[in-house]
Amino acid sequence: MFFVADSEKQLELDYILNKIKVQTPFGEKQKKAMRVYKADESSALYAHYETIETLKNAMDKHPVTFKKIREVMSHFKGIDLTLERIYDLEVLSVTELFEVKYFTFMLKQLVELSKAIDVIKTYQLERLTYIEKLLDPDDLEMNTFYLYDSYSEPLKVLREQIKNLESEIITEKKLERQKWSEKLNLKIRPNDEVIIEKHHKDIVETLDAHDAFVYVSDTFMHRTYKVRTSEEALLKAQELSNLKLEEEQEEYKVRQFLTERLSQHLYDIRIQIFCIGKLDLHMAQSYFAKAFHMVKPQLSNTTIFEMHEGIHLIVEEHLKQENLDFIPISMNLSSGVSCITGANMGGKTIGLRLIGQMVMMAQLGLFVPCQSLKFKPLNFVFLSALDGQSIDRGLSTFGAEMVNLASVLKHANEEGLILIDELARGTNPKEGYAISKAIINYLKSKSSITVITTHFDGLADEKDVLHLQVTGLSEVDFEDLEINFEQSNLEKVHQLMDYRLKVITDKESVPKDAIKISKLMGIDEEILEDAKCILERKEEK
Repeated sequence: MFFVADSEKQLELDYILNKIKVQTPFGEKQKKAMRVYKADESSALYAHYETIETLKNAMDKHPVTFKKIREVMSHFKGIDLTLERIYDLEVLSVTELFEVKYFTFMLKQLVELSKAIDVIKTYQLERLTYIEKLLDPDDLEMNTFYLYDSYSEPLKVLREQIKNLESEIITEKKLERQKWSEKLNLKIRPNDEVIIEKHHKDIVETLDAHDAFVYVSDTFMHRTYKVRTSEEALLKAQELSNLKLEEEQEEYKVRQFLTERLSQHLYDIRIQIFCIGKLDLHMAQSYFAKAFHMVKPQLSNTTIFEMHEGIHLIVEEHLKQENLDFIPISMNLSSGVSCITGANMGGKTIGLRLIGQMVMMAQLGLFVPCQSLKFKPLNFVFLSALDGQSIDRGLSTFGAEMVNLASVLKHANEEGLILIDELARGTNPKEGYAISKAIINYLKSKSSITVITTHFDGLADEKDVLHLQVTGLSEVDFEDLEINFEQSNLEKVHQLMDYRLKVITDKESVPKDAIKISKLMGIDEEILEDAKCILERKEEK
């Protein structure tokens, strides 16, 4: 149950997986089968991290060789259907036999390139020499396939007979053309056709009455005839047709023989496909880690999440399109409840999702985009966010949120990760505050790591609750700030917004950045001044 509800969708798992660029259909299949390492599989997860790190180091040491390996990998084609036909002993076509030969041909190149890389030896790539010899009996090493004469002596004899007979027929037809060309002074084409202009009526009448020519067709200006095939040539053509039928039958026997032999080595082929796919996927994970300057997570025996300068890849990509930088986020969490406060657009949701993405990536065996990450593998991840809520069965947003929360609260003592964005925001503030406080009281003694973002004052002041606050716009001097309303104001918010989190130890109200953001977005100053007065009067009560 690692992902509760649709948490993997909300954490944009597909975005992460799309960044992992495998080269082979075998790697793609293994990527789709990637699984989360469970909480009790720390040893296996650590071993996987070590493999990726070793591959990364080898890539730094042998960049050219790995580039060549990826190039070879890009030429592999999927052969699953062909292998199924081999398993069922369905006689393969010449094209399917070529597919298998081409696979062994590319595997041979891959093995040769990999000899100098020690870490690749652990993937146990091996040439399928028996199949190489089976499908290339003459050692021609050509990137094609043909049912060679060496497969069958009867086939060799038949092909020789066919070749000789075809030569005899060609020679006989050539002599026939030459004979009538000389006798009638005609120009006869290599395809035995004669084209006569209709105004040569004497020639037309001659050919119409001649037994050696057959009328073919007329145009407005021309009439076409063809040299009649002699009885002897017709007999040879029939003999040729019979020989070709025998050739097809003999070729079928050869293809049947090859299919049966391949079926005896089907397991070996599948093993190599698995090894190639595994190497391909691990290489793709390593290149992904290198491309985004990721680090190997550190594993802990206690339920903690300690991240230093983490990067939200999706947000960073969007900011780069605006020539902006993502400010890295750091945080230290443990079992119990942490609350993140801050205004809308202040980065609370970004920080929340970053936690989930880091755990998700780390437990998928991926390196993570931060300076360092130390955590204990968890039993599940749950993210509740407004844009991911379902309103099926007539449920309101709040109702849908409560349904999903109910499904995870029963597992709160099983060392998971519970992330809730703006808890109870779908109902009235008074009840929302009450239900939020009760849920926090329930979760703060549980073994799961729970992080909740909130607008409600006082929730983060609860005893034994870690209060994290987004810096947001709190350090911006709005008195001296020059605002150009002709430029993108949303871009201005991104420029000024500080997503870093700070620990709050004293009771402190939730930051009121909404008025500041409204100013940046162009709301009239008179309206903003009125809003400030209303807020001050409410806080005085």
